[in-house]
Amino acid sequence: MLAVSLNDAMEERDSGNLENAKNLLHLTASEWERLAGVLTFLLQVTSDYLPLARAAVPTRTMDAARFRSETMIEYVRLHEWVDQFLFRNKLRFNLQVRILRRAVETLTEDFRQAEPRAHSALEDPPTAWNRLDRDLHDLDLISKEIFLTLRSFLACLPDSAARKFGAELQPVLERGVRSRAWSDVG
Repeated sequence: MLAVSLNDAMEERDSGNLENAKNLLHLTASEWERLAGVLTFLLQVTSDYLPLARAAVPTRTMDAARFRSETMIEYVRLHEWVDQFLFRNKLRFNLQVRILRRAVETLTEDFRQAEPRAHSALEDPPTAWNRLDRDLHDLDLISKEIFLTLRSFLACLPDSAARKFGAELQPVLERGVRSRAWSDVG
C-alpha cells in the first residue's frame, strides 16, 4: 500500500495534479505510521519473549549495500562492525532486534522530516521526493528482515511460549487487517 500510494503521488505530481499528489502523500504518511507501529510492536514482543527461546536463535546479517538512504547505510555499517565482536547467539539476536527496531524509528523520523519538504516541493520535484522513495525502499527491506527474524525466532520458542506470543500479537494483527470486513459480508 505504501509503495502504491507514494508512486501514485509521484505520478500525480509529475502530471501536474498537485492536489491529488498532496492527498496521496498524506495517505502514504498515514500508512507509514500504521506499518511502523505494527513493526515496532512485533519487535518489542520478540524482545520480551527472547529469554524463553530454547535453542540458539539464528541471526541474519544485513548488508549495507542493499540500502539506499545514507542514514541506513551508515547505521548498518556501524552495526556490521559491532556484530563482529558478539559470539553468543542470544546477544547477536538481541542486537539484531534492536537494530531493526531502531531502523524503523530512524526511517520513520526521516520520513516525517522529508514529507513536509515534499509538500512544499510539489511543483519543484526531486530532492525531497527522492528521499521519500529511498526511505520507502529501506523500510521495505527492514520489514522483510523483521518477518524473517520473526520466522526464525518462532521456531526457537517452546510450544507454550509460541502460543502466548501468538495470542499477544493477535489483537494488533486483527486490527490491522482490513480484509476482515469482507469475510463478515458473506
